[in-house]
Amino acid sequence: MSARSFAILLTLVASLACQSPPETGAPLPPLASAPGDGEVIPAYPDIRGTWSAVLRGIRGGDAAALPESGDEIQLDYLRLTIEVDVQDGQLFYGTIHNGQQEQSFAGSFREGGREALYITREGRGQLWLDPATPDTIEICGGRGNPSLLLAVCGRMTREPEDAS
Repeated sequence: MSARSFAILLTLVASLACQSPPETGAPLPPLASAPGDGEVIPAYPDIRGTWSAVLRGIRGGDAAALPESGDEIQLDYLRLTIEVDVQDGQLFYGTIHNGQQEQSFAGSFREGGREALYITREGRGQLWLDPATPDTIEICGGRGNPSLLLAVCGRMTREPEDAS
C-alpha cells in the first residue's frame, strides 16, 4: 500500500471514529474496551532497556542525498541504539539513536509476542523475538522519501543494566 493510500485510509477511519452519534441519540460504541473480570491478558516479553547493534544497510536515491561518495547506491554499516522507556503489555515507546540523530518511536506486539511493529516520524520497521534468547532482537527497518531510500536489518542485543 502506498503512503498516499495509507494516509487516505487512516483519514477515513479517523473520520468514521469521530462521527456524531446517530439521530436516535444513542452513543456510539467504544472502539475498544478493557478486559473484564476473568479475561486472560496475554503476556508479552519485557523489552524495556537499551538495545544496540551495528547493522548492515543499503542507501539509495539521488546522488545529492548521498554526499559522502556521490554514488546512487551505498552499502554501509549503521550503529544503532534503541532505548525502550515505556512498555504496557503489547505497547511500547522509546527513542532510536543512530549517532547522527535521535527520534521517538512507538510500537506494538502482534498476538503471541514474537513479532512487533514500530513506527517513527520518518520510517517503520519490524522486530522479531525468540523466547530462547530474550536479550536478542532481530530488527529490520527502513525509510523512504523522494530523494532517499534506506533499509537495514540485523540483530540487536540488550545492554546490561547499570548496577550503580
